[in-house]
Parts: sequence; structure tokens; C-alpha cells
Amino acid sequence: MRTLAWMLSAFAISNATWALEFSLADAEAAWRRGDNETARIHWQGLAEQGDVLASNNLGHLYENGIGVERDFNKSFELYRRAADAGVPVAQFNVGEAYAQGRGPKQDSIEALKWYMLAAGGGDSDAAAAVQRLQQTLSVDDQGDAALRAMDWRRDHKKRKPQP
Repeated sequence: MRTLAWMLSAFAISNATWALEFSLADAEAAWRRGDNETARIHWQGLAEQGDVLASNNLGHLYENGIGVERDFNKSFELYRRAADAGVPVAQFNVGEAYAQGRGPKQDSIEALKWYMLAAGGGDSDAAAAVQRLQQTLSVDDQGDAALRAMDWRRDHKKRKPQP
């Protein structure tokens, strides 16, 4: 009986794990229809499996306190994971975190670096942010941000960028 109970328990756990598949498309569909909890569950599962797009989206939930307690540090950590993988929207989000001091300490030069990286990846919001921030920084600070962006690109050259 004990062996049968253990086998049934193991079978139930195995099937429950198998049945719980996470899909970025399902998460996006849930988000669009306003089912934030389903979207969060899928993004959380995918992020835990290393999906950087899901990490970015989950970061948005933490930043805004949607279905979770607002946590700028957790949001930044999730954005940064995706940004380091080369996701332009996440790079923009990291730039915003530095620009606003939400998570990390406010740092305009670091913000500009991340905006430059995002703009280089095609993020149109980041291109506007680069122009806006450059107007407030000295030429030396702009150069520092550009050097940091070049260093980041060099250090992450081996990684394949995500869409």
C-alpha cells in the first residue's frame, strides 16, 4: 500500500508538472484580455526557465504593482536580466530605472548608456530619450556614456541578442 501510494503521488506530481506548460503567446493573450494573473503565472514560469522576454514583462508587473507587490529592486533585476541578453525594450527599461532612480541609484550617465544601447537595437522610445537626456548632460558625460555603451557591446558581443 505504501509503495502504491508513493507511486500514485509521484505520478500525480509528474503529470501536474507536465500539464503546467508556460507560453509567451498565452501570457500575451491573457494580458490583452485583462487576465493579469494568468499572464503573471506564465511570465513567472518562463522567466524561471530563462526566457528574457518574460523577465522583462514580469519586471513591468513588479514596477507597477500589477498582481504583485510593487518592488522596484525586483523589477530592475528582471529588466537587467533581459537587458544583458540584448533585449532593446529591456535596455530602455533599465535606462528609465537609472534615469528615475527606481531600483538603482539615479545615474544620468548610466541611463544614457542604456538608452543608447536600446536605440541601437531599434527602440524608438530610446532614441527620443537619448536626444532628451543629451540636452541635459555635458559633452564629457555624453562621451562617458558612449564609452560605457561601447564597452558593454564589446563585453556582450559573444551573446546572441534576443528579439
